[in-house]
Amino acid sequence: MKTKLKELPKKIALRLLIDNLHDNNDYILLLSRWNSNEREKRAGLLSSENYRMYKARIEHALSEYIDELSERDLRKVLTAVDLADELPTQSLNSTHSTSVTGDNNIVIQGVNDSKVTIFKDSKNVMIGSTIQAGRDVHIGDKIGHSTDKSNKNTAQNKQVILFVAANPSKNAKINLRVEHSTISEELEENIHFSFLSKMATSLKELNMAVVEKKPSILHFAGHGIPIDPAKQELLRLGFKINDDTGLVFHTSDKNDFDVLNTEKSEQTFRDLKAIVPNLKMVILNACYSQKQAMAISKNGIYTIGTNNKIKDDAAIAFAQGFYWRYAKTKDIKKATQFGILQANNELDSDTDANSLIHLFYNGQEVQL
Repeated sequence: MKTKLKELPKKIALRLLIDNLHDNNDYILLLSRWNSNEREKRAGLLSSENYRMYKARIEHALSEYIDELSERDLRKVLTAVDLADELPTQSLNSTHSTSVTGDNNIVIQGVNDSKVTIFKDSKNVMIGSTIQAGRDVHIGDKIGHSTDKSNKNTAQNKQVILFVAANPSKNAKINLRVEHSTISEELEENIHFSFLSKMATSLKELNMAVVEKKPSILHFAGHGIPIDPAKQELLRLGFKINDDTGLVFHTSDKNDFDVLNTEKSEQTFRDLKAIVPNLKMVILNACYSQKQAMAISKNGIYTIGTNNKIKDDAAIAFAQGFYWRYAKTKDIKKATQFGILQANNELDSDTDANSLIHLFYNGQEVQL
């Protein structure tokens, strides 16, 4: 019986373990690692040798997990697989069979009014669902609804989260790929979100990406330039000086950097909000970004920024905590609170993320 489970495609075996066992955290983590390995290979971030090595490790871990399953748990997992054994061979050619379509899917077809098990490439769409024979069921459809309407509604209901990264400095390296991968893994199993990204971004590309993708949340990962102490003192005394602090982007030719300062931030996002009214939040996961966050928020956009340096590990922990909580609650304030809680785990005891990370709306700080 365990051999039968091991012979299944690894993603399908993991989905079965996750969907049918209560104690499934290890399998969720393993599936996340599998997806991350596949994704980084496609993106060219892994060599073929490392890809095969990580894949072999995951397969070995899965095999050991299966060996440790109790007989009771194993039977629960194999129940869905055993549905296939009950179907007659001629069902695939029967005029009464139900056609199930979709890209990159492994499908077991049912005859007459039968049970059918459908696995999608990235998630288990339906399992053990009863469908009526003689009609087409497309992957992702709700049974009993027309395909076009179902797919249309699903697309319309998804929130787009756009990850924009910039790191033009050759010396100040930050873990943008890790941050991107961490957020992606938090959202990849959630059908309510679409996670998109743009790397090595210029200011022009920022504008185009927001207008084209129409995100509800824009996540910026990169650097912020602090204001010079001498200029800060002049500002305190009431002198007007040019603000050359702000968020750092690539130039269009990728050979230098541009700075999106406070004044330009407010103007840029005022124009973007007019074109993309569903843009409701901007996360500036960058050092010294509080002034830009406050300026952007004046356009009716919830915005998060930091008022000082923040360690890479803490910034990534905040992002992971924020999206984990937001995916469950859709509540910006609660998600921000939990992100700060997670960030504190990566900071020294004398540093508090509550004093670093701030949420703004309409130019005012939101009390957490």
